[in-house]
Amino acid sequence: MSNIQFAEVGHGREIAYRELSEVEGPAIVHFYTATAAMELLDEERMDARMVQTLAASGRLILFDKPGLGASDPFDEHRDYLEQLLEAYLAVLDELEVEAAWLFGGGGLPTACLVAMLARHHADRLLGAVLVDPVGRGPMDIKPRDVLE
Repeated sequence: MSNIQFAEVGHGREIAYRELSEVEGPAIVHFYTATAAMELLDEERMDARMVQTLAASGRLILFDKPGLGASDPFDEHRDYLEQLLEAYLAVLDELEVEAAWLFGGGGLPTACLVAMLARHHADRLLGAVLVDPVGRGPMDIKPRDVLE
């Protein structure tokens, strides 16, 4: 996979990201399934088609979540959702994007990330399109954990 860049998220860690800007338009962060690295999106036919469609709609940004793909491992001693939030914000900051649409699946962690963004960083989220938002995510994450 080419064009992989890195954004520093603090705590000595980096997040791998790739920008696919085929057209002018709003920034779209494709937050794909909870266990996939962005390199797999090129290999899966349906995912590749979705990436192409999103890239034709705006400034498409992909990133590997902490612990996946080319990103540094997540810190087992810190809240994973907080680390996802930091990764999202670090990539936007690195690309000088004020706010973005979040598009993706990945179950409950993605839905929780959207809730955290809406509550604590609403100015950084233009909106969200969630596919199967409460599907296969870990069942130990409760909405009250995100909103407190």
